[in-house]
Amino acid sequence: MSEFMVSIRGWHLALARTELQALLPNMTVKDTQASRWFVVQGPMNHEELLQALLPAANVECVFSHAQLLQWGGSYEELLGAMKPSIIGKSSVQVATHTWKHGKKIEGCSISTLSKMVGGILVEQGCLIDLENAQHTFGICSDATSSTLVVGWFVGSTPQAFGAERRQATERPFFKPVSLDPRLARTAMNIACGPVSEHYVLDPMTGTGGFVIEASLSRRNGIGLDHNSAMVEGATQNLRWAQEGNDSSTCEILRGDATDLATYLPSKYHGQICGIVLDPPYGRNSQGSFQPLELLEKTLESARGVLAHMAGMVLILPIHPFPTFMESNFPRNEIMPLHGSFSDFETMLSSKGWTIENLFCERVHKSLTRLVVHAKFVLPN
Repeated sequence: MSEFMVSIRGWHLALARTELQALLPNMTVKDTQASRWFVVQGPMNHEELLQALLPAANVECVFSHAQLLQWGGSYEELLGAMKPSIIGKSSVQVATHTWKHGKKIEGCSISTLSKMVGGILVEQGCLIDLENAQHTFGICSDATSSTLVVGWFVGSTPQAFGAERRQATERPFFKPVSLDPRLARTAMNIACGPVSEHYVLDPMTGTGGFVIEASLSRRNGIGLDHNSAMVEGATQNLRWAQEGNDSSTCEILRGDATDLATYLPSKYHGQICGIVLDPPYGRNSQGSFQPLELLEKTLESARGVLAHMAGMVLILPIHPFPTFMESNFPRNEIMPLHGSFSDFETMLSSKGWTIENLFCERVHKSLTRLVVHAKFVLPN
C-alpha cells in the first residue's frame, strides 16, 4: 500500500475535498489537522496517482515520505523530527521549496528552516541546484493549526489552476451567466470521477463551459442545447479553447434536454457516466416548462442514456444563504428561487437519484448557488 499527502487549493474546501475523493475512488482520503492537507492511502503508485489527478481543479501538490510536525518554538527539535523525511537522498541534485497556507506561524521562519534543511542535504552529499533539481523537498506552513507539512514533491511544485485565460469574459462567445472555469471543472470531476472511456453530458450547455473543461482534461464529453445560436457559439468557444482546433474528445449538438434518447446518437446510450447541469433561470430561461418541471423532464429523459452508477452535479440558484465550508448544513433552511427544496428532493428521489452532498457558494448579496451532488443506480 502506498501513502502520499495531497494539498488542495481553491475557495471552497469541501468541494475541493470531494473532488479529490471522486478522482481517487480506490484510495482512502483522510483529514489531517492542517485543513488543506490530506493523507491518501491505497494501491496506486506515484505515477498512477499523478495521472489520476491531472484533471483536478483544486489539487495543489503531492508529497511522498511526508510528515506533519507541530511547531513548538525550536528549529533544532523540528529538524530532528524531520530527519526521517530528509534522509535517503545522496549524490543527487536537490532543491527546497517553501510556501504557506494562511498567515505566518508566529516565531517560525520557513525560509530559515529551508536553509537548515539545505545544510543537512549538503552534508548527505547532495548538490543544491535550484534550476535542475532531480528532487525537491517541500516545507508548507499551516498557520491555523501551527503545523508544518514536509516531504518530497511527487511531480511539480505548487501550480495555479491557470484558468485566467479562459474566463468567460475572454471567450469569443460570451454570456454573463457563464460559470467560472474552476467551478465547472470541479463539478464535472465530482459528477464523473476518474477519466474513463465514458462521457460527461451537459444537456443545457449554453456557452459550453463544462464541455470546454471536459475537452481540456481529455474527457469524452457532449454538450446539448436546443438553441442553434448557442450551439454555434459554444462550438466556437470550444474551438477557441483548443487554440483553433476541433476537440478530439468532445462535441456540441443541437437537441432537446427533455428527449435525450432521440437527440443523442445511439453510440452515447448507456455511456454517460456523469451529468453536469447549470440550468437557465429567469430571463435566461427559455421554453414552456417551469424550472422544476424542466429538471424533472430532463432527468426522466436521462434514464435511457446513463451508465450504471452515474453521477450528477446540479447547480441551482437559491435565496441568500451562508457559505458553509462543509456539506452538512441545515437543508430545511434552503430556499430555492423556484419551488421548495422539499419538492426538489422528492423529484430527485422519484427519478432514482440520491443526494450525496450539498454545497453552497455565495454569488452576491442577493443570490447563492446550491451545488447538488447526486448518484443514480439503474434498475436491474
